[in-house]
Amino acid sequence: MADPPTPRLHIDPPMGQWRVTPRSGRTAPVIATGHQPTLWHPGILAKDLALGVFTQHNACSMIHVVVDHNPIGPLTLAIPARQNDELFSRRLRLQQISQAEPLPPNRLPPIPTSAIERVLNEVQGDTSGFIRDGLARIVRAYRQTGGKPSLATQATSVLGRLKSPHLGQHQGAWSTSQVLTLHFLDRLLADPVACVRCYNRATIAYPGAGIRPLYAGRDVVEVPLWAQDATTCTPVYIDLGDSRRPQLFTTAHNAHLDLTGDNAVAYLRPRAVTLSAVMRSQHCDLFVHGAGGGVYDQVTERWWQDWTAGVCRGRRACGRAGRASPAA
Repeated sequence: MADPPTPRLHIDPPMGQWRVTPRSGRTAPVIATGHQPTLWHPGILAKDLALGVFTQHNACSMIHVVVDHNPIGPLTLAIPARQNDELFSRRLRLQQISQAEPLPPNRLPPIPTSAIERVLNEVQGDTSGFIRDGLARIVRAYRQTGGKPSLATQATSVLGRLKSPHLGQHQGAWSTSQVLTLHFLDRLLADPVACVRCYNRATIAYPGAGIRPLYAGRDVVEVPLWAQDATTCTPVYIDLGDSRRPQLFTTAHNAHLDLTGDNAVAYLRPRAVTLSAVMRSQHCDLFVHGAGGGVYDQVTERWWQDWTAGVCRGRRACGRAGRASPAA
């Protein structure tokens, strides 16, 4: 593959060292990245720009994974501002949240375009020309994005319109509901204790990643998944006390969800480490992280290598490595 030009971004490893080989059954490599559906700062956009540059010089397709099941705060937009000859960041609040607890963006309604226009028009006269032009492009993108069912799909469409001129080709957008596969669930249910043991060893090996260990009891273990109903996500556990095939279950208001059959995938969402692992092992040939993702991906690497290599085999008691319990 051809090496792209030297970028003006810090990329580790350098883009010229990226080597992507399509998995069996693919005619071309797939590269991916992802983030929450917010109006990003340039550091997040840099990942998509890097993918765009690489695909312009290599025959690849690209995916942006929309992490739409994690609760986020109200939608805001940071713009440059000046006061007393000093530059600072001014944050505009584009969305009012009425819920006591923030909901995931895939469970929130889209923002009315009129609300976006009102907020951005209020600051037009207080900003320089290039910022006014940028705000006008954002307003146009919202006007062109109609009929979306959720805040997540609306923000994804707006971001797609804003970044598409800089990518060189179409970038597919996936929600996290498309990431998990039956192949992963079969692997998990075949030996959940080994999965949790390896996961917890990896979190302890890289405490700076901020990934907590999973609860691990004698008859119940927590697994690196969420279950999502009509509102929020709750932790997922496996009952090891049943002599039959281990069963997934969840607690609190999600307890009515049926996680025992193939339809469980419709309710399950990956945690951060799991998302990276499944994307890298099944859906793409290269996943590009930002600085934060690069830290927690050390946990992904250690967990996945140990688990798939059979380092943590065992089906029964795995100790109390977690800091939570199924009743929490």
